[in-house]
Amino acid sequence: MKKYSERYLTSEDVKIKIDIVKKWVEQFGRIWSRRVLYELVSNQLVKDTSDSQYQQVCNLFQALRHEGFIPYDWFEDKRTTILNVGIGNGYSFEDRFQMLRNYYSRSSKSLQDYYVEVWTEKKLSEATQNVIKKYEVGMVMGQGFIGDIPFHDAVERVPDLLEKYGLPIKIIYISDYDCEGKHTFDLCKEKLEILGDVTVEKLFLTKKQIVDNNFISNIGYRKRMMKPKTLKYHLSKRYVKDFIGINKDLESDGIVQYEFDQFPVNLLNDVLENTISRYINLETIQNTEEICRKEAEEWCDEHYAE
Repeated sequence: MKKYSERYLTSEDVKIKIDIVKKWVEQFGRIWSRRVLYELVSNQLVKDTSDSQYQQVCNLFQALRHEGFIPYDWFEDKRTTILNVGIGNGYSFEDRFQMLRNYYSRSSKSLQDYYVEVWTEKKLSEATQNVIKKYEVGMVMGQGFIGDIPFHDAVERVPDLLEKYGLPIKIIYISDYDCEGKHTFDLCKEKLEILGDVTVEKLFLTKKQIVDNNFISNIGYRKRMMKPKTLKYHLSKRYVKDFIGINKDLESDGIVQYEFDQFPVNLLNDVLENTISRYINLETIQNTEEICRKEAEEWCDEHYAE
């Protein structure tokens, strides 16, 4: 781990950076290092989003955590933890009763007009995940890309969903606005829409959103992306050239690339909620939850009358 002097870690410059992250965490939940970078760039506290700047930000906040200047629980890593809730021994009768009642549920999906999932090539904030969970729609989140496993899984899962619910499927897709993001979106449409009544819709990031909101450009990656040796196998020179060609109005000093982490969480949440609510009726979910609560209470009253 990189060493920093206490004088530097307590400097006004670092305190301002800590305050930016603290406010974000208070509003949206735990944060990850890439998001920290974009928050600092947006506030003009870091020069750009290049790899060198990213590493400096990672080193700084690692040192701040290690030295106790900020809590570890502000941050999250790439690991996912699944919490299994069960009703076992060691609970009082009242606890068991409440757990039975709280965790009994019946799906409202078959009562909706659509089956909806959100696919994103990057991590979403806790606040954004909560918007998605409220509507009880599925999530597929990548770590900078969507690998082959979700597509392999979809080959078996999507036909089963179509048969089970008898509803058209909407895939709401979120990614960066760059060659890679366009490629993966095109791949999603190609691999998912052939499976049946499935439509893949690009929600973020679109060219219109970039223009309307005057987003800053991710200058740190332009030169790297323009070097042929660094192009990924599926991003041919022709593919990159075509992408630049349709974005001449946005281009400045090379390839146009806008990162998903550059725009405000509140903006994403508003657009996401407005989009999902076109397909999923929240009142239907709430009514189903109320019915489940009453059924659970009636069952518990009958079987635990004594």
